[in-house]
Amino acid sequence: MNQNLSFKTLFVIFLIAWALWELNPPAGQNLIDYIESKATNTDEDFEDLISESRKIAESAAQTPYGALLEVVDEENNSLVTYFPDLEKVANQSREPNRAILNKLQERASGKIKLGLDLQGGTEFRVRLDTSQVEADRDLGGLVEQAIEILRKRVDRFGVAEPVIMPEGESRIRIQLPGLSEAAKESAREQIQRAAYLEFRM
Repeated sequence: MNQNLSFKTLFVIFLIAWALWELNPPAGQNLIDYIESKATNTDEDFEDLISESRKIAESAAQTPYGALLEVVDEENNSLVTYFPDLEKVANQSREPNRAILNKLQERASGKIKLGLDLQGGTEFRVRLDTSQVEADRDLGGLVEQAIEILRKRVDRFGVAEPVIMPEGESRIRIQLPGLSEAAKESAREQIQRAAYLEFRM
């Protein structure tokens, strides 16, 4: 009887330990540190990229994602060299470095995705100005276009799991978990900025 009880106890302890192991890491890692530790085929250019990203992230109160994106865009580095396992992801995108950074950020963010209630952050609700739109125009298509534009603007803030979804006929909800106080005002300006397309000769 005691032997049977001790076996059950050990089994329960094993299950709890295994569950805790699977949850690890519950919190995300710094993206720059994560990239530095996971990259292969590193060289002097890669070390420069990492150190420059750290400087920008510290001095400009920029998120690690934003700092990396700035350095990669400026120097035109190809991240595929350092992450050959993500070559397929890069080939499927018009902006391969951004696609690789998005994938790496997803991996670095941890297995437990914290929302606004636990991680903090901010939420915006925006509405499309439909006063200039023709009556027979499909509003759903316009909302989808607006969501794509907003997604590109939000990407530069380095939020791991932004939520951008339609709400009603002409409104869009934007949730940015983990956004720092310093970045909130900048995010508001970027999101509210009107987009224009002009054709000139």
